[in-house]
Amino acid sequence: MAGRTTDPGGRHDSFIRLPFTYPPDVLTEAVHRLPRAWADFRRHGPVPEQGHPLV
Repeated sequence: MAGRTTDPGGRHDSFIRLPFTYPPDVLTEAVHRLPRAWADFRRHGPVPEQGHPLV
């Protein structure tokens, strides 16, 4: 989740949040995907926000 989705004050816009209430297999997969997602982001840059974020 985007930080701003869970922080109404907007202080964490540049953070992501992994709820530790997710099942262990989901958290493990998320941690494995983060480096690839970061590499893609660095290569292509942010995508302009369109509409409302999915929550």
